Amino acid sequence: MKTRTTILAVLLSFLALILLGGCGPGKYVPRANEEFYGTWINEKMDPMKIVISPDGSFGDYNLTTATTPFRGGKWKIFRKWTDSEGSVYRAKE
Repeated sequence: MKTRTTILAVLLSFLALILLGGCGPGKYVPRANEEFYGTWINEKMDPMKIVISPDGSFGDYNLTTATTPFRGGKWKIFRKWTDSEGSVYRAKE
């Protein structure tokens, strides 16, 4: 009888974990107008200019007047949150 009770308890625990796992947040799907997309300029930083496109591509520029990026790539937003002060953050892969 103890074996049946133990097996039943394990099965119910496993079922509860499966059901709770299905209630979690799904994969984040970025919108076309995310706060991160656009041209970011700060002459005190390096790089001085960053251009981020909705397709996830970015380009870093040494100067604010430069038209050819010295580095670039792609990234994807997989999590985004807003803190108590209203600042938006993102985690990338």
